[in-house]
Amino acid sequence: MSPCLPTTGGSLTVWLVGSLLVCCGVYLVRHSRHLVVTALVVLMMSLAMMANYSVAPAVAACSPDNSSLLRGELRVEGGSLSSSELPLMTVTNATTTITARWGTPESQGADTVVGFAFPDITPGEWSLEFTESDVTALNLSHSSWPLVVNSSRLLTGGPLNATTASPQYIPAGGVRLTISVVRS
Repeated sequence: MSPCLPTTGGSLTVWLVGSLLVCCGVYLVRHSRHLVVTALVVLMMSLAMMANYSVAPAVAACSPDNSSLLRGELRVEGGSLSSSELPLMTVTNATTTITARWGTPESQGADTVVGFAFPDITPGEWSLEFTESDVTALNLSHSSWPLVVNSSRLLTGGPLNATTASPQYIPAGGVRLTISVVRS
């Protein structure tokens, strides 16, 4: 599988401040007579920049692996969804947790469809958890697997979180999962 590039990262401000700090650090290293103090200043600026850098978890734009035993699509009925709004979707068994890899959102008529796959999944019993990101407001419409909604804006006022009612069996031949949501 080809490497996937993160679709979210620091804001433009973080990148501008970081670039300015790097330039200042290079200037200080070139023109300072006190290299130890300069090195400490550059290290502190780097740590400050990294502390303010955040990446949304598990969101990547790539081609979902067609050889994965569990793959499918998320459909936003009558709405749009950007890469930065993709939910976190994981599957777990007794020993392993795997996070979905997302494709690029595509328009299909009035809907937006995003492919996903779970790399390195093996045959067996797996439970799924679906949690919307902080920047979306979704409600579950339907799913090809039985999902229980633990929270949603309609139910609890919180973000959509749904899990499988019971573990689902993934055979060696693979399974296709479809989940449909609507924007609230």
